[in-house]
Amino acid sequence: MGIATIFSFHDFYALCPTVKLLDQDMVFCGGRCTPGPGRCRPELWPADAFPNLKHQFIHRWRAMMTAALHHCDAFVTTSPTARTIILEGLPGLTDRPFDVIPHGRSFETFGTMVARDPGAPLRILVPGNLSAAKGSVLIEAVAAIDEERTFEFHVLGDSGHMTARPGLILHGRYQRDAFAARVAEIAPHVGAIFSIWAETYCHTLTELWAAGLPVIGFDIGAVGDRIRDSGAGWLHHVNIPRRPGAVANAFVRSPRGHRGRRGGDSPLARHGRPSLRHRSDGRSLLWGIRAGARDPPCVQPPNSLSVQRRTGLGSRRVTVSPAGSYRRPSRTQVRDDVSHKEPTIADPLFVTDTMYSLFHRDGIPTTDDLSTAIGSATRVILPGSAPVVRNAPLFFAIDPRVADVEREHQVRAGPVATTRLAPAFMAALPHGTILTEGFLVADQDDRILSDSFRAFGSLARHGFQEHADRLFSIDRTASPELPGTHLVVGIQTNLNYFHWLLEAMPRLWLAQHEGLAADSTVWLPPLRPWMADMLTALDPIERRATQGTGITRCERLLMPARGLGNIHTFCPHAFAMADQIRDRYAPETRSGRRLFVTRADAGSRKLVNEDEIIAIAADYGFETVSPQHLSFRDQVDLFGGADAIAGPLGAGLANAAFLRPGSALIELAPEGREGDATLFANLAHHRQLDYLAAVGPTVPTDTRAVDRRDFWVDTEIVRKLFATLG
Repeated sequence: MGIATIFSFHDFYALCPTVKLLDQDMVFCGGRCTPGPGRCRPELWPADAFPNLKHQFIHRWRAMMTAALHHCDAFVTTSPTARTIILEGLPGLTDRPFDVIPHGRSFETFGTMVARDPGAPLRILVPGNLSAAKGSVLIEAVAAIDEERTFEFHVLGDSGHMTARPGLILHGRYQRDAFAARVAEIAPHVGAIFSIWAETYCHTLTELWAAGLPVIGFDIGAVGDRIRDSGAGWLHHVNIPRRPGAVANAFVRSPRGHRGRRGGDSPLARHGRPSLRHRSDGRSLLWGIRAGARDPPCVQPPNSLSVQRRTGLGSRRVTVSPAGSYRRPSRTQVRDDVSHKEPTIADPLFVTDTMYSLFHRDGIPTTDDLSTAIGSATRVILPGSAPVVRNAPLFFAIDPRVADVEREHQVRAGPVATTRLAPAFMAALPHGTILTEGFLVADQDDRILSDSFRAFGSLARHGFQEHADRLFSIDRTASPELPGTHLVVGIQTNLNYFHWLLEAMPRLWLAQHEGLAADSTVWLPPLRPWMADMLTALDPIERRATQGTGITRCERLLMPARGLGNIHTFCPHAFAMADQIRDRYAPETRSGRRLFVTRADAGSRKLVNEDEIIAIAADYGFETVSPQHLSFRDQVDLFGGADAIAGPLGAGLANAAFLRPGSALIELAPEGREGDATLFANLAHHRQLDYLAAVGPTVPTDTRAVDRRDFWVDTEIVRKLFATLG
C-alpha cells in the first residue's frame, strides 16, 4: 500500500517480557541480565508461560522481536535513555531512523507551590498506581524508620498492597481531570516519583509539575532525564540495592534533606516551569512523510527525521527539517550515532555514463603512516605468505558416481596443491568514491580499485556496463563530496554469514586495530539483525552510515583489505579477528563436543540424504546443531570449544574459524565446484585443523546452476570418514 510504518516504544517489552527490565530481585538490569542465576517474571504473562528468560530465552526473544520490528520504517520513543537502552538491547534496529519525541499535555491552568511552615513535616505527594516497581516498598520503609516524622507521604492513586500508617496517608484513586483539585486539597510541598526502573516518559511527573510542585526522583530513565534537563526537582543518586531500608536510611539522612524550598527558592522558581506545550503525539512525524507538507498548527517538529517510504515506483527517502520544509533527498545519508541526527544531503547530482578504468593496489604509493598521508597511499599492515603445499587431508574420498573423478582429485587434493595468505593492507584515497550497494571503490580519477571486488562478475551485477579496453560505465545518483574521513566495511556479498564474518568484519577490525576507525564515518550495508548482532563482538562504531545504490563521494576514503583476497585465499587479519572474538566469548579449553551443522533449512545445495548421515554421525558422538538459531556469541562459545565440526558445504562451516588448533573440520561437498573447492581445506591448513572431506554427485534432475544444486554422499564413504576420527 506504500504506507510508511512507524513503531513507537512506550516500554521495554520488545527487549524483555518483564517489560520494566527488573530481575528476580527487583533490580533494574538496564537490558543486560544481572549476574548470577534467577528466574525473571514476565509481567503480562503467567510465570510459567516462558522458558527461563535470564541468560537463556531472552536471546531468542530479542531475535524474534528484531525480525518483526525490521519491517518498520522508523521508530520513536519518548526519552533519550529509553532510546539508548532499546538500541543496546536490539542492535539490529540501528539501521532505521529512531527519534526521541516526548509526550505532550495540554493544561488549562497551572498550580502554585505551597509554603512549608517551620517544623512541619514535609508533605510529599506520590501519584499514580504504586507497586514495588514504582517505589511502594521504599515509601513504606521510609515511613517506618522516620520516627521524627520528618516526612509525610501522600499517595494519590491505586496504592496496591500498601497499608496506611503514621506518615503514610492513602487518598485512593482519582480521575485525571480532577487531579489538580485533589492536589489542592492535599496541599503538598513537593512531589515524588520513586520508580526503580527507567520509565520511558512518566505522565505523573508532568502532572506534578503542572500542579506547581518540584519533584524528587531517582536519577534513572526519563525521570532522571527530565528533571536534570529542566532543573525542576532533585535527583537522588543512591544506587538501589536489594534491601530498600538502606535507601530509606540514606533518604532520611540526606544532607539536602529534600525538605522543600520556600517560594522563590524552589527549583521551579529558579529554573522556570518545564515546557508542557510540546504536543508530540507523532503527528509531526507522520505529517512530514508527505513530500512538501508543512507541520500542522501548534506542532513543534522534532529534529530532522528521515523515513524510507516504499511506493509502487520503488523507494525514496523524505526528510523533515526542523522548519518543516522539504528537501530533495539523496540516496546516501550519513547517520551519526553520537548526535542521533541524520543530516540530509541536498540537491543530488545525476551522473550519466561516467567511464571507469581499473587499477590495482600495487599502483598506489606505500607509506608507514596513513594518518599523515596527503595523496593516495597504502600500507601493508600484516604481510601475506608465499604459496606452500597444503597439509594433506586426514581423509579424502570421492564418490565414484561424480561426473569427473579425476578433475575432483586435481582441483581439491592434487599432489602439489598449495595455499597462501594475501596481505592485510589499508588504502587511503583522497576524494575517493563508494560505488553502489556493492561497495566498489574508485579514486578521484575514476579508476576502480580492483582489490575492492573479488570477480569481474561483481561489476555487471551492480549495474556496470563494459566497453572496449576494459572501461566500465554506470548511471547512478551521486552526492556532493562528504567532508571528513570515511571507512568502507561493506562488500558485495554482505548477506551471507560466511562472507560477513570472514570478509567484511575483518575490514572493520583492521581499521580499529590500527586506530583509524574512531575518527571515521563507517559505511555499512543495511544491517539484518544477525549482522548487527555480530558487530557487537568488535569495538563500538562511533559514527556509521548506510550505503545505498548511488555514488558516495568522500573527502578522504579508507579501504581496508577484505578478509579474503579471493574466494579461496584468506588474509591474516581475518584469523586475527577470529582469535580475538574466540578469546572473548569461548572457553579456554576444548569441550570435547562434536557438532554436525545441518543444512536442512537451506534453500539450495541441500544434502538429500542428510538424515542418514546425521544418524551415522551420531554413532560417533556428533550432535546436530542449527547455528542460524543461535546468537553470535552463543555460536562462538559453542564452536570455539568444540573438538570437531562436520557438515555440508555452506556458510555454517564458517564457524570453523573459531576452532582451536588440533580440532577437526569435516566437509561434505558437491561435485563441480570451482573457486571455492579448496576454501575450507585452506582454512583448515592455516588454522592447524585436521581436515577430512568427501565429495558426492549432484542430483541429476536439479537444473539450477551448478553451485546451487542439491547433492548426496555415499553413506559407506561417510561411515569410513567418521571412523577415521575414532
